[in-house]
Amino acid sequence: KDIGGMTMLQKIPEVRIELDEVAIREVGKLKQLRDLRVLCFSGDHNNVLCSSIEEMKHLQALRIKTFNETSGDRRIVDLNITLRNSKLQKLFLDMKLERLPNWIPQLRNLERLTLRKSDLTNDPLESLEDMPCLSVLSLTYAYEGKILHFRAGGFQKLRKLNLSNLGKLNSICIDDTALPSLEYFELTCLDKLKSVPVDIQHLKKLKFLDVPCMPTEFVEEIDRIGKNKHWTINYGLYVIYGTYLAF
Repeated sequence: KDIGGMTMLQKIPEVRIELDEVAIREVGKLKQLRDLRVLCFSGDHNNVLCSSIEEMKHLQALRIKTFNETSGDRRIVDLNITLRNSKLQKLFLDMKLERLPNWIPQLRNLERLTLRKSDLTNDPLESLEDMPCLSVLSLTYAYEGKILHFRAGGFQKLRKLNLSNLGKLNSICIDDTALPSLEYFELTCLDKLKSVPVDIQHLKKLKFLDVPCMPTEFVEEIDRIGKNKHWTINYGLYVIYGTYLAF
């Protein structure tokens, strides 16, 4: 509280917002803020938080994390934010969502997007594929569907992609001309994904395929493909089994 008077402040380490509407309004007074990290957000006073964020015309990085509730107790958060001519470059949302917020695809300057514990039931890729500056995308516990489809021509600038702990995912489809700039592809703890997506051969610029904690069948297929040398993919691809790329 009382930080609203620091109107020229551009960055604050972290803001813990639980049930305090006053604190949320105070943050909204920091109109020069470029980096905002909100922790322990309960979903109460949701409209107040959205209004406060809308006042920050210079915001470049936004991170919002809800309480560490058990999966059965987690409430859905509806973030309805209007960001016209936004300068936002980095967005991290750690919360349960009913659907992908429709304002995210409108962020024309967004470079990095992380969705965590979102439990989306609809494939979010179609909404994100035309974002002109998106270069890093991470989905962790973020999707409850069985199939992810990267459509032709989508994600032109994406260089790093992380798909992690998507418990029901059993198929990844990659159309020709999708992900033309992808260099780093991390697949982690996808227990239902037993086979390597054949369409990965379309990723001509792929340099690193990182597959820690993947099913045995998946890893064995990669080894078999490498030995048989019948899989057409960019020569010089590195497959990493036990480390994590930085997303």
